[in-house]
Amino acid sequence: MKKRYIIQLFLVSLFSLIPLQSVSAKEAVSIEIPVELMLNKQHTQGQLELKATNPDDYLPSTNPITINGQGTITLNYTHTGTYTYQLHQLAGNDSAITYDATVYHITVFIGTDTHVVTIYKDGSKDKDAKAIFNNTKQKAPTKTTTTTTTKKNKTGKTTKTGDSTPIMFYSLMTIGSLVVVFLLLRRLKEDK
Repeated sequence: MKKRYIIQLFLVSLFSLIPLQSVSAKEAVSIEIPVELMLNKQHTQGQLELKATNPDDYLPSTNPITINGQGTITLNYTHTGTYTYQLHQLAGNDSAITYDATVYHITVFIGTDTHVVTIYKDGSKDKDAKAIFNNTKQKAPTKTTTTTTTKKNKTGKTTKTGDSTPIMFYSLMTIGSLVVVFLLLRRLKEDK
């Protein structure tokens, strides 16, 4: 019995010395993440920063990444796995521009035969086709002078207001109703 435990312990120790190999993709896989930078609905240049949520995940050698209008961020992988990133725009120095603070969550799945990229805005469950950053630039305020002139109606005609209520008719009806009420009250007093 003791001999069997010693043999099992020896085999376990022997197998623990065999190095484990990580599974690799068939070939190096190149992934492109589509990105678009806009300023007042026109393409513009800007810088983006890609952060890996796991410090061991691959990052491009140039980070921050400069994008001129429309472009892609290329990532190369040699091992299978799931890689997660956060992408956001770096604000520039122009104080007249409101920079888009959207954060995109990017998940890259590398399999032995397949690869999938998903892009989501922070707080959204809807998948996006690309990361779009919409910046706005405030236009310089222009000085406008408004001159208002009023003309007096010197012709003596009534000003047309758009109100077509026949005021004379209602006035006569009110006076007539008061006369009828007065006569009825007088007759009621005489009958008593």
